[in-house]
Order: sequence, then structure tokens, then C-alpha cells
Amino acid sequence: MDKEALSSAASIIRTYGREEDGLATGISFFGCGISDPKIADKKQYIAKPKLEKSIQKYYKCPCGGWDQEFGCTKPPEVKRIVEIPLNSVKKLTGTKPKGCPWYAVQFDPFVKEVLHIFNLAKDYPHMFNKDLENIIYDGIVYYRNEIQKVDNFWTEFDNDRIREATKKRRNNGPSPGV
Repeated sequence: MDKEALSSAASIIRTYGREEDGLATGISFFGCGISDPKIADKKQYIAKPKLEKSIQKYYKCPCGGWDQEFGCTKPPEVKRIVEIPLNSVKKLTGTKPKGCPWYAVQFDPFVKEVLHIFNLAKDYPHMFNKDLENIIYDGIVYYRNEIQKVDNFWTEFDNDRIREATKKRRNNGPSPGV
């Protein structure tokens, strides 16, 4: 079971739509810049083609973006850029992936199977039972736990924001004229 890929999937899927909150927490999931619209997510782009290739190479991503142009070098700016999504998964789940988090969500056959059955099980709970292959069942249980970790992170983030706003209002006292 590829736990890192499932952690990546949970992190990306449960964080989607919270880009502004991500800026406040240092969490970001930009991708390598795949340009095929059938593959690429709108949030997944970087404008500089050479940098895209470097990022794909650093991730060792089999999405088709692999390029021999850069040899084995990992320019420091590429390493820094690539570490952001990898560290984001670690911050949310405690697991740091070794490869591209987007590849895990979009192409990894095991992750796709787990996500498919997990999503079916939401609508058809009787499907979620021990009759599944053990590895798929274990993957679903692991993925559900990873989702809970990500949701807990964002719940705590939201609660902290509410506490800060409440404290600020309390410290500022009543509005003039009240």
C-alpha cells in the first residue's frame, strides 16, 4: 500500500478551495505545469517551461514531463519550490511523499481505486466491508484516517482564527457611539 500517495491525495482533495488559507499557513499544492488540459488542474501551473521540466524531473514524475535536459542537477530554487507541496502534505498528515503529490491523485492506479471505492461507499455504505481485497480495504481505512488528520488541521486553523477575532474585538472594546 502506498501510504505516501494516499496522504498526498487526502491533503490535496481536502485542502482544495482553501488557497488563501494555505497562504496563511504555508501550505501550497502547485504542480509541475503539465500543459495538457485533459490532465492539468487549473491550479497546477508554473509559467516558466524550464522550471516546469526541472520540477517534473525533481519529482521523478512519470506523467510525461520527464526530460533529460537537466541531468542530475537539482538547482536550489527547484528544490525549494518542490519542497513546499511535499512539506505541505507532511504538515497536514505527518507523512512526506517522495514523489509528485498531483501524480498520486491523478494517475496512481491504487489511489484511483481507493478513491473510487471510498466515494462509492459514501453513497452505498454496504459496499464498504471486508469483502474488498485486503489492500484496498486497508487503503480506504488509511485514506479515511488521513482525511481526518487534514480536516482536524483545518478545523483547528478555523478555530484559531475565530479565537483571534474574538480576542481582538474584546480588546478593542465597544464601538464609539454605543
